[in-house]
Amino acid sequence: MNNTPPILNTQTSEEQMKQVSFPLKNALKKILKMPYYKNYSAASGAVHNMARHEEALADILVTEGFVSYKPPKPLTHSRDSKMLENPELGAYIPNMTFMEQPFGTHNSPDFIIKYNNKFLFLEAKSSETSTSPTFNSGGVKNDYIYAFCSKKTNETTIFKGSSVITREQQRLIDQHIEEARLRDKELNDKLKELDVNHRGIQYYTRPMIIQGGGASYTNYFQHENRKETEEKVFQFVEDSFTVVQVEVEHTTEDKVVCSEEPIVVTNELENVVVDPVDMV
Repeated sequence: MNNTPPILNTQTSEEQMKQVSFPLKNALKKILKMPYYKNYSAASGAVHNMARHEEALADILVTEGFVSYKPPKPLTHSRDSKMLENPELGAYIPNMTFMEQPFGTHNSPDFIIKYNNKFLFLEAKSSETSTSPTFNSGGVKNDYIYAFCSKKTNETTIFKGSSVITREQQRLIDQHIEEARLRDKELNDKLKELDVNHRGIQYYTRPMIIQGGGASYTNYFQHENRKETEEKVFQFVEDSFTVVQVEVEHTTEDKVVCSEEPIVVTNELENVVVDPVDMV
C-alpha cells in the first residue's frame, strides 16, 4: 500500500486571488468627498440633507452594505475598547455591521465598524470656525480613524490618529496627566482640612489637547502632509482588513487511505474534503 498523502496544489495566481476590502474602502472614499456637516444639526444641502454629521456617515456605511447593529447588552469603554487590538473579544458581533456611539454620546469613538472579523473605530469631527478639529480632554487616539469636516472649506479629510500624535508624545501626556491627578489629590486633601465653611471646595485639572504653531501646523486641509495622511488611511485598511481568497486545487493522483476519517484541509474561505480511497 502506498502511504503517500494526497497531493494538494496550493499554488496561487492572479486569477486565483481576490482581494476584498472594497466596501470599507469605498465608504472611506465617499466620506472623503463629503461636504460640511455639523455634528448635531443640519448644515448641508447635499443629497438626503442629513440631520447631523454622524447620520451622514451612517448613511454612507449603509449604502456600502453595512448594517446598524445593537449589541445584546451595552458596551463599556473599559472592556470593549480592547476589541480594537483583540477582535476575538467581539466575536459575537456580526461582520459587515456598525454600532453608532457605542460608548455613549460623550465618549469616542462615534462608530465601531466590524469587517472581516476585525474592528475599525471611526470618530466624527466637525468645526464651523476652524480648519483643525477640537480634541479636548479626549485626546487623540493613535489607532482611530478620524473624519473631519470644516465649514470654512466645505470639505472633509480623513486621518489616522497616529498621523497627528506619536505614541511617545501620547505617553508623555499620559504621564503628565497621572502626575497631575496625584497633585490634585494632595491639594484636595489640604483644601478639605481648611474647609471651615463646609462647602466641599475641590480642584480638578482637566486635560486639554490643543494644536498651535500657525496654519502650516494646524490647517488640516492645507497641511503639506494631507494627501500622504489620507493615503495612510487607505493603506491601513488594505493592510488590516484585506482578505486574500485562495482557490485551492487538488489532484486525484496518488490518492490513498491514510486514515479512516476524511482529510480536511481548511482556510478561512474554503473547506476542501478529500475522501479516503482504498488502494490495492
